[in-house]
Amino acid sequence: MGQGPREYNWAAKSVFSLNVGEVGSLLAMDPVKGIEFTHDPNMGGAGQGQVVKKLRLSTAPDGKGMFFNLTVTDKGNLTTFAILLTWGELEVLKTSARFCLPYFLGFDQIFNGPSAAAPSSA
Repeated sequence: MGQGPREYNWAAKSVFSLNVGEVGSLLAMDPVKGIEFTHDPNMGGAGQGQVVKKLRLSTAPDGKGMFFNLTVTDKGNLTTFAILLTWGELEVLKTSARFCLPYFLGFDQIFNGPSAAAPSSA
């Protein structure tokens, strides 16, 4: 191990939200090939292309995990973020996604019925 605690600059954060299909692609990803997602929040609108976010996952050169590289182009200004997740950390992320996915799709409502989601008014 030998690593100290990681520190992050939360004031300079950027958000990249995966949709359900992208979460599935992440779970099925071949770690050798990696994967890339591109988002344009204004796709099809007047601001199309002004803000483009690309999230690329690729195996670290030393093979000890995967890099999550986020590139944000905002009106021509380029910002990049990179974080390394060890294979263990990536597995925790994937396991959490597998657990949450049925809830994202509403399966909990189907299997547990409407009474499981709504509190009793008694």
